[in-house]
Amino acid sequence: MSLIDKPLTRSDSTILSQPFIVFRYPRSFIKSGPLKPWKLALLSLLFGGLLTLFSGPYISLANALIQPQETVIVQGKVTGKFKTGKDQRSRVVTLDAENDFGKLYKFFVSHHYFDRVSIGDTYKTELKKGGLGFAYRWK
Repeated sequence: MSLIDKPLTRSDSTILSQPFIVFRYPRSFIKSGPLKPWKLALLSLLFGGLLTLFSGPYISLANALIQPQETVIVQGKVTGKFKTGKDQRSRVVTLDAENDFGKLYKFFVSHHYFDRVSIGDTYKTELKKGGLGFAYRWK
């Protein structure tokens, strides 16, 4: 599953506004004079964590834009299907095929396909493998 496949929700937009709030508080650390070692360590952890948290979409975009792009066909038997998300509106199928990290593939599918498919049916989809080596599906 790619970050591109997931629609933006209200909680995501709240998370995206967090850096602007957090930038207000380090000023009080800096105004108090030279940074003490514990303040420097705390600021490093805070900003390092924020950078890690918010860099995912940029890495996904770079992966999609950097060449070479390679088409990968993922095919496997449906081993599970379930509804997820708020009000159970998202439909997910799990395949018996594993990705490069040893995890089972899970795909968001349409409501119509979810109703038609049974466990044991074959599911086939086409993914792109980006320049950074991550598989994704562009919508």
